Amino acid sequence: MAIINLFSKRKKQQESQGKPDVYRYDKIPDALKTQVAHIWRTALGHWYRHTGYSVGEDSPASELWELIHDSIAREKGMWGLGSPHRDPQNAALNT
Repeated sequence: MAIINLFSKRKKQQESQGKPDVYRYDKIPDALKTQVAHIWRTALGHWYRHTGYSVGEDSPASELWELIHDSIAREKGMWGLGSPHRDPQNAALNT
């Protein structure tokens, strides 16, 4: 599995080297966040898992959203993102 180079890791590395980051992460416009979320949803599709109470089959994108969610949670040292009953797509997009 590939190692994901998250902002938090890059920030720690740069702080230890005394070099400032050339990107700004503290002020990302809400419109840009929304646009990125739309792009991800369009590119990957929506997360959907079939349960005994729902109709239809699992979305092909479900495994991708779960991989994204688990990767972000693991890199942040967390068991999960948000509420345990939240779907991985919304948890990843709202992190």
